[in-house]
Amino acid sequence: MRVILITGSPGVGKTLAADRLAERIGAERVELGELCDRMGFILAFDKRRGSKVADIDRLSSYLAEYASKADRDIAASGHYLAKLPDELVRFVFVLRCRPEELERRLEGKGFPPSKVFENVEAEILDCCLLDALSLYDRSKIHEIDTTGRSVDEVVDEMLKVLKGELKPSIGICNWLEGISEEYLR
Repeated sequence: MRVILITGSPGVGKTLAADRLAERIGAERVELGELCDRMGFILAFDKRRGSKVADIDRLSSYLAEYASKADRDIAASGHYLAKLPDELVRFVFVLRCRPEELERRLEGKGFPPSKVFENVEAEILDCCLLDALSLYDRSKIHEIDTTGRSVDEVVDEMLKVLKGELKPSIGICNWLEGISEEYLR
């Protein structure tokens, strides 16, 4: 059995998509942030940024060992990625969202303005996609724009990739282009 990783900036819909995907394919569901909390894989708390610093090496080792013994696929989500051996990773889905929509979602969740800015900036700069590309072969990475789409539409696209009906692709979101045009007016 292998791991399906679902990553993206906070607010793009990772948790809902991972829950629904796991339900539809009968996979075990793992939320990487909760796993880090439960297993003590937190190195520190960054007071300035208001966020936990995870021990990615320990998370990766634990998840690799856990996945190698699993009796079914694992749908694991988080805004950071575990580095797993290639043979344990089925696909990496990088969920994306237009910056203006992401800003509304994060504000609606009560994020403080500094965290809204930080996460929207990370989305604009493709941070989660770049992390995925630094860890995994691009043939296993598929980017999905969740803007204006239901959870089922996002999961349907994931399923098409998993079944081989849709070739994995990246580079579909260029938020910098739209931002530049907006600010040049």
